[in-house]
Amino acid sequence: MRVKVMGKHRVLLTMTDMTFILFSYEIPVAGYRPQLGYFKTAHHFSKITEQHIEHFLRGVEEVTILPQLDIENLLSD
Repeated sequence: MRVKVMGKHRVLLTMTDMTFILFSYEIPVAGYRPQLGYFKTAHHFSKITEQHIEHFLRGVEEVTILPQLDIENLLSD
C-alpha cells in the first residue's frame, strides 16, 4: 500500500491490487479499481471536495457513481 499527497487536503492511496482511492479531507470519495473502472461517490460533500473529484477524473469518459458506503467498504477488501 502506498500513499501519495496530491495537494492540500488530497491524498491518493494505492492498494496492492492496483485499486486507487482518492481521499479528500480524510474521506474516500473517488478512485479506480481494475474490475470496476473509475468511480466517484454519489454523496455531495463540500465544493472543494467536488473540485478534488473533478481534478482526479479529468479526461475520464466513463465514471460509475457509487454509494459512499460502497467506497468506504473498498478499504476493507
